[in-house]
Amino acid sequence: MATMKAAVWRGPGRDHFQLEDVERPVVAASTDVILRVRSATFAAMNKRAVLVGHPKLKPPAVMGRLIAGDIVEVGDKVTSVRPGDRVAIDPERCEVTPGGFAEFVQASGDTDGGLVHLPDGLSYDHGSYAETLSCVCWGALRSEVTIGDTVAVVGCGGVGLTHAQVARLRGATQVIGIEIGRAHV
Repeated sequence: MATMKAAVWRGPGRDHFQLEDVERPVVAASTDVILRVRSATFAAMNKRAVLVGHPKLKPPAVMGRLIAGDIVEVGDKVTSVRPGDRVAIDPERCEVTPGGFAEFVQASGDTDGGLVHLPDGLSYDHGSYAETLSCVCWGALRSEVTIGDTVAVVGCGGVGLTHAQVARLRGATQVIGIEIGRAHV
């Protein structure tokens, strides 16, 4: 069994991550890919779990849902990527094991549609944020924000601040951020 390093979450609390050796994922199905992680970040659920726990996330776990990196191996039915490609993973279309805070992940499911090629010049850090940005842009299109609008954004974490920026780019002249959490004020 080959191993790799991963930051394993052992339960709620700021000091409950441990760098451990865990089993390295392998291509187990014809549509699986193995990705060398270059950038990964928390989703909102991960942040909440770290601080106070979450019913959908049980320790021990390797977190990191928003991931970008390099393809290192593909199953024989994968046609959209090949080893060496730089990609971001769409977490809504691919199941990821174990999680992005590891050296490697296995992506399974709709890998031909759920792996997004990163353009040359786009950093892995920006690539790992692509799914969040696409959700924000979709929300802005559906809300029909336009020139001269006033927009209120409730919650000024990373997603909320991205909403504020996109609203300004769409022409809102006033963007009001509403936040009650001390961490974001």
